[in-house]
Amino acid sequence: MHRSSRPPPLSMRERSKRKTLAAVRDAAWSLFVEKGFDRATTREIAERAGVAAGTVFVHAKDKEELLVLVFQERVSTAFERGFDALATTGAELPLTERLARAFSVFFDEYAKQPELALKFLLATITLGGAHGAEQRAVEARFLLGLEAMLTSARDRGETRDDLDASGYARNLFAIYRFTVFRWLTSDQRRDASAGRATLASAISVAHLGARPRVKKRTSLVPGPRESVPPPRSTERPGKRTLAPPRLPTDLVAPSQAPRTSERPKKK
Repeated sequence: MHRSSRPPPLSMRERSKRKTLAAVRDAAWSLFVEKGFDRATTREIAERAGVAAGTVFVHAKDKEELLVLVFQERVSTAFERGFDALATTGAELPLTERLARAFSVFFDEYAKQPELALKFLLATITLGGAHGAEQRAVEARFLLGLEAMLTSARDRGETRDDLDASGYARNLFAIYRFTVFRWLTSDQRRDASAGRATLASAISVAHLGARPRVKKRTSLVPGPRESVPPPRSTERPGKRTLAPPRLPTDLVAPSQAPRTSERPKKK
């Protein structure tokens, strides 16, 4: 019997819960943007969402968790779009450029509201509970996408044949986290291209150790002979060398007799 792969339909209660959550999330985002994170209140968020004040705290215990809820949904959707785009248009790009593009969606999203993005990332460092688990799940899905990209690249010979795709993906994510924090605290935090360029450079450096190994080819042609160093002298330092003895002129053969510059006298 053939079973449908589609998930079962949601109950009316679940649909109502998701609708309320979307309304709270949208209201929180609009007020954070309009008034700033510190000035916006949970009461105002509830009023704009059209729910009771207590309903907001069903989904988040404070504004920090509301901010995490907002960005989790936006970032998760963004990186899924990014991986889909790479699957269709980025297959012919070099691996380092494909990796940099996978992260570029974060810079594009954070550049819209860099102050809120920085607060969001700082909140995720110590976030616990259900929202912390959801944030780790979002990051895990992104890491799985990176790992699949690296595994495919390794199988095509674009990396070392012994590359640990999972470990390398985690290292790249750590490089991204450092880079994005530095970018969000700089004067260029509204320029997504500046953050992307910095990360692309860091990935290129990190990728040097992941490139395919160059196999040494054994040549059948003998190479040039090495020059033989002159023999070392056996004489002790400081010992004077004696000149070779001179033979008497009367013992030298006529043909070897030394020439004289004097002319024979006329008789």
